[in-house]
Amino acid sequence: MKPLAAILGVCGLWGLPASALAEAQLSPIPTAVLNLSATGTLLESKAAEAVLLLDANLSASPSIILLDRLEIAKIMSEQNLGVSGIIDPATAAQAGHILGARLLITGRFLHDGKTYLLMTKIISSETGRVYNETVDFPDLDHLPGSVRILSEKIQKTISAKRALLLAKIETPEERLARWRKTVKAPLPRVSIQVVDCRTDSCAQDTFSTQLRYFLTELGFPVLDPSSPHSPDITITGETASTFTGRRSDIISYRALAITKVQRNSDQKTLLDARIVEPCVALSDAAAKSGALESAAAKLMDQLIPVLAHP
Repeated sequence: MKPLAAILGVCGLWGLPASALAEAQLSPIPTAVLNLSATGTLLESKAAEAVLLLDANLSASPSIILLDRLEIAKIMSEQNLGVSGIIDPATAAQAGHILGARLLITGRFLHDGKTYLLMTKIISSETGRVYNETVDFPDLDHLPGSVRILSEKIQKTISAKRALLLAKIETPEERLARWRKTVKAPLPRVSIQVVDCRTDSCAQDTFSTQLRYFLTELGFPVLDPSSPHSPDITITGETASTFTGRRSDIISYRALAITKVQRNSDQKTLLDARIVEPCVALSDAAAKSGALESAAAKLMDQLIPVLAHP
């Protein structure tokens, strides 16, 4: 039987012992392989072929779980961003946030007249770290074999540099302790009206439940819908969970939470937030709920400073 942390991956760790965090650090990393930039019709065509080969070779890696390429293209199009040529250390955090990817793989396909060169960058959307891996070959007949070699290099680098590529995971106790340092009495009364409308009828979901838990633990009065009291702060919004990839028995989901925080005394909007969080797990239900729980924790990082001075 697999450890619970291995099932939940790097998300949904609330309530688990701190020892589970070490196991969580070894779970597959949600990774997006982006297009390779190239110049010229032939190179552009072969760059597209190289990306498909790279995706196929990396799909079997135990260190990562790849986001679906169609889903990547859809999201980048919706955000009005090109899939190639935009990602560097300065924009990696934004791209990773949009895609729900902790690692991004991008690069260039070049030809100097004699040699073909595949140059890739492994970019962390969390720490900004960048590692380069390159392969060269004399002619296009060597493309499949060269991509296989490049894939092996990428896998080795991710495994060897994992601790530097990923941000440290806080224990639940550490995160709550950090939030408590900011929270000061008197605390405003809060109403949570965040729903999941991807089902037949809108209903409060894991995100709302987790958000309520966090606020209650910190001492905030969280009002039920039937409460006779009026809230000082109202949190509204919607959430959704989207399937992003599968490898054998490992499943990846991305949670999206769009929320607004409003002060009721003057109807002022204190915070508009769009949170995207990935999660890998052994079942659809665990991946969905884990991603939503992680999204709730990310919202709390933005919410606490607002509630501390409403």
